[in-house]
Amino acid sequence: MSAPECACLPPPPPEDRWRIPGDEGSFAHHRRAIHYREHFVTNVATAGGLLLLQKIGAGRYTVDELFKKKD
Repeated sequence: MSAPECACLPPPPPEDRWRIPGDEGSFAHHRRAIHYREHFVTNVATAGGLLLLQKIGAGRYTVDELFKKKD
């Protein structure tokens, strides 16, 4: 039994894997690089916040605390 043929494109060579497509001197290329960096920083900040929440606990931001205040 042979592996099914894939209709997708082959992966890029290792030296081009992290390159942003397009003309490297253009404004669009520069803006795309900034956009990717902003998303990366957002993901790192979210992960850090979730780790901090897991480490110290939610405390007064839990649903249980919300219901206690209404009693």
